[in-house]
Amino acid sequence: MIRWFFSWAAISVLLIANNDKKLAFEASEGTLISVDVSPNGRTIAFDLLGHIYLMPINGGKAEAVTKGKSWNMFPRFSPDGEKILFTSDRSGSDDLWVQELKTGQMKNISKMPRPVHQGTWSVDGKHVFGTALNMKVRHPVYMFNMYGKKHEIIPAGSRAPVTHFEMHPSNGQRIYTAMTGKQYWSLEISKPMRKKL
Repeated sequence: MIRWFFSWAAISVLLIANNDKKLAFEASEGTLISVDVSPNGRTIAFDLLGHIYLMPINGGKAEAVTKGKSWNMFPRFSPDGEKILFTSDRSGSDDLWVQELKTGQMKNISKMPRPVHQGTWSVDGKHVFGTALNMKVRHPVYMFNMYGKKHEIIPAGSRAPVTHFEMHPSNGQRIYTAMTGKQYWSLEISKPMRKKL
């Protein structure tokens, strides 16, 4: 995932506790922020303190896309730039959610009993990919469509999670996967056999 040190805009954050006390502060910097650039290159999406924000790429005011008590992270623009894919615990555990940017409508795509995180889009925008965490602390990777169907494409064989993967931009047939450490793998969807690069 892309991680940037972020200092482009001041963001006001308001936290309200159960006893009605308010804590207000401004943040002008952040670390370990996940950032994505819209397909037209005009907007960035980033996570900060558990929420997703959009901001013009040249700087300016950051607008919150998510609200509430949930923790939201790893934003990714859809290929057409009309949706945001992100990880959120708003259903009680980490799942992959898609939000329509025009309407604000959200949908849980992964709906799994185990945590699923670090989603990415397929080239055609019809599927998303996510890394799950099973009970044996292994990390299988799933492909989800927009209607709740899923398919395991990388079995749970290692404690090292898949940290980044994409479909090949020209033929759409391969997912390139970077494992932790110095091992890089490629996977062909039609033939789920990993190849060390």
